[in-house]
Amino acid sequence: MAKKLVVQNIAEQDRLAYEELAVELGTVFAQGKWLTTMAPHAHLLGIYLPDGQLIGGLVCDTTKLKVLEVITPALLSPHCGLFYRVQSQNPSQQVSLDKSIAEAIAEWLKGQPQRAVLLPFPPTFNDMQVFTWAGYKVAPKYTYRIDLSAPLEEIRAHFSTSTRSVLKKAEDSGVKVEALSDAPRIMKVLQEAMTSKKGSYSTPLSETQLTQLLQSDVARVFIGRADEKDVAVALFVEDRNDLYYLVGGVHRDFAKSGAGTAVIWKGIEHAKQSQKRYFDFEGSMNPGIEHFFRGFGGELTPYMQIAKASFFERLLLRMKGRKEF
Repeated sequence: MAKKLVVQNIAEQDRLAYEELAVELGTVFAQGKWLTTMAPHAHLLGIYLPDGQLIGGLVCDTTKLKVLEVITPALLSPHCGLFYRVQSQNPSQQVSLDKSIAEAIAEWLKGQPQRAVLLPFPPTFNDMQVFTWAGYKVAPKYTYRIDLSAPLEEIRAHFSTSTRSVLKKAEDSGVKVEALSDAPRIMKVLQEAMTSKKGSYSTPLSETQLTQLLQSDVARVFIGRADEKDVAVALFVEDRNDLYYLVGGVHRDFAKSGAGTAVIWKGIEHAKQSQKRYFDFEGSMNPGIEHFFRGFGGELTPYMQIAKASFFERLLLRMKGRKEF
């Protein structure tokens, strides 16, 4: 029989146990080094057995989408970071555990003052039946992941012909890629990369946040240089198992230099040398970006998202272009 689980805010005395579990079983998006900077006020949730034993956790934050407060993952996190310790190798019992976890999460969500929910789950958790039964809209999202068990030469050989050609052009033309931990310089390159002929876009994180991520050894940044200028940047975050591409870009005047491809390739090399399992593009839903990411030969990997809002909330959100609800 499935155990009745409880999801609740982590008690102060359980914070160390939570962090140890998150480091062992979870991703960087559930760990203190990331959350202290990106979501200091998020709900740090524990998954408890009936006897009070902590077996896992997840993170939920509150984001203002247009005019409504919505329960979401933490800032710049692709999902809620759900992790838990498997309690049995029996397939039937594992399915029961997954459903019990989903039921406990749904119960916690039901008790929150924010009624609107937009919450993706990691690729490792895909049993969404409970949420469907509870009236949530369930839809897939996608990312590309590169399996790093193969040699670098083989990984590069799996790139599309176009991506390999662009990368070789960058190498032959003298584009240099280097690691960088100078936050002001990184932010300058990032802001320039996010300025196009159509306008300028704000960077998704502040210089203070970037500095803290670099100091906590969570972030890795590579810049591409051409003609003695910083022209491309890629920011990654990592945990013990995986490296995630978070944000990056290339100066519009050097869009055809291959520098944008070169800095991502450097990230892949770093992930391989650091003995990571996967290089993860951390979401690939924008058609233009998806086409670029696809060229790196990763496996298209689905992960599930739940969404829920009242009729009037859904109407308002859709009027504002939020079609997820």
